[in-house]
Amino acid sequence: MTEDKALEFAKNNGLYFYTSALYVGEWKGFEVYSLHIESSSGEVTSVGLPQWVLFSANETRLAVGDECFELLDSFPTEDS
Repeated sequence: MTEDKALEFAKNNGLYFYTSALYVGEWKGFEVYSLHIESSSGEVTSVGLPQWVLFSANETRLAVGDECFELLDSFPTEDS
């Protein structure tokens, strides 16, 4: 998967307001992409808990429930 494909997946699943996706690493057999909202000047805006796209050979999905907190522990953001 690419960052563009991760963003497209998010938008196709109702998260249309995100403007970029960033590959952050591997976690439990998934490639992990964090979703971001950027202003017109390119500044990233925080709007609560991070959202994550998870990709493996078998599935692509959004992180749910406690996975979000596990991912935040594994891939801390500047705001955490």
